[in-house]
Amino acid sequence: MPRLQLSSHDQQCIEHLATAFVNETIDQYMEHLEAARTQSQTRVCKKRWKEIKTRGNMTIYQDRHAEESVRRKVSFRTLLETPGALTKMHVVMGLGHCEGLMEDAVYGSIAPTEELMMIKTAYSSDGVVDCRILSPIVTPTPIEPLRELQIKWCVNGSAPKVLSSTGIVHNRDFVYVESSGIVMTHSGERIGFNFLHSLEFEGVPDLGRLGLVRANLSICSLFRQRDEGGVELFLQGYCDPLGDMTAGVAIMTTAEAILSYSKVIRCGQMKKLNWLLNKNSAIIYARQPELSFVDSRSRKVRQYKLSFCSGCVNAAFNANALEIAHDELMEENPMGAYEVDKESISSVSSFRSSSDPSDMRFFA
Repeated sequence: MPRLQLSSHDQQCIEHLATAFVNETIDQYMEHLEAARTQSQTRVCKKRWKEIKTRGNMTIYQDRHAEESVRRKVSFRTLLETPGALTKMHVVMGLGHCEGLMEDAVYGSIAPTEELMMIKTAYSSDGVVDCRILSPIVTPTPIEPLRELQIKWCVNGSAPKVLSSTGIVHNRDFVYVESSGIVMTHSGERIGFNFLHSLEFEGVPDLGRLGLVRANLSICSLFRQRDEGGVELFLQGYCDPLGDMTAGVAIMTTAEAILSYSKVIRCGQMKKLNWLLNKNSAIIYARQPELSFVDSRSRKVRQYKLSFCSGCVNAAFNANALEIAHDELMEENPMGAYEVDKESISSVSSFRSSSDPSDMRFFA
């Protein structure tokens, strides 16, 4: 997949576009909260929203009044000229909550490299099987470590193998802008966000010859710290898979994509545990989470089940994701916490198991 060369003007337009969509979603979220307070609605207006899927603390709803499908490709230029024309694509909504911190959700959402994109997939089960960074516009810095705006490409392999292998249903690929960060509302509240929206660029070829169908998506997720603890999730989205997939399957595909966001906090927490392990501050003992690493030779993402004492796991989960993201960028190799080989995993296990349990330097 070729890299894109975008002009400064195009980059600014894309940034403004992403900001407009995020702000619109925040406004709709605030309207939802106000309606729930003033009209004593349980969660949503049942006349408008139909519950279609629930998993854990996350529920997905379909807009009864939305058009069944928006079957058209969206060119980069057209979308910049009429950014409000596609708001009707938001026909699926997700509401839920997860234990953790808002910053963990943003830290888990951000994936500024292709390796981190696959690590995110390993933790969130979002169905991505291949990916590329096509054009970085804004990447994390020590000043803004939880900020990202990039053009990306990915292949979603969620189609059942028996169907994709026979050509009955083809896997989808997407070319999209992804924006993540933290914004301040008019009331002074900090809200985390992750925004994905398909764009069409002349320099990105269609890959139909490889059995892929270029599809469209639009998903905006918000993460809000709850006063009583945990993070509230609000998401809106649409995925038009085009090709050989019905509208009903498209809705359920979008629902599954949105449900994967319930795991981004877990992704952020596990990335913090990676950092703790890299800093020789974790004690391998009892609990056995699976950590994702990038193989230093093949560059493929691999998972290893390592045992940690409960204190180390809790320390990692309660650590400040913003500070860790900052410190990662200050390292000579920002990917150091994620790179590993089998030999080092073995030595890590033997070293940690004999370490002093009081060694909690980074999280003390």
